[in-house]
Amino acid sequence: MAIDPIFTDAVFRRFIVTEWKEKFRSEIDQEGHAKNPNLKYELTTEEELSGILNLLIKVCKKLVAKGALTHEQSIKQLRKEWKEKADPISQFIRSCLVQDVNGITPKANSIRYL
Repeated sequence: MAIDPIFTDAVFRRFIVTEWKEKFRSEIDQEGHAKNPNLKYELTTEEELSGILNLLIKVCKKLVAKGALTHEQSIKQLRKEWKEKADPISQFIRSCLVQDVNGITPKANSIRYL
């Protein structure tokens, strides 16, 4: 069986799962927030680029001090976290649904989680 190169341990050893505080919108969302067509220009000002460089220098210093890319989590934990973040439907199924072959759930009860 061929192994998909994106799911090898080597790839997950290099992953850093990042959570974004902001959503990047393509249009206007349900809360009325619009996309920012100037975001590219706002993030590439001299001041912003300097801030990004300073953050990268901090990360680089930590990497040099450690001597390698290492994680607190195991490869198995990183893979699980990545899959959960990449597939919210599966995450919903695992966290909100209970398997019961004899059970019945009214549609109204299921919809409230959506």
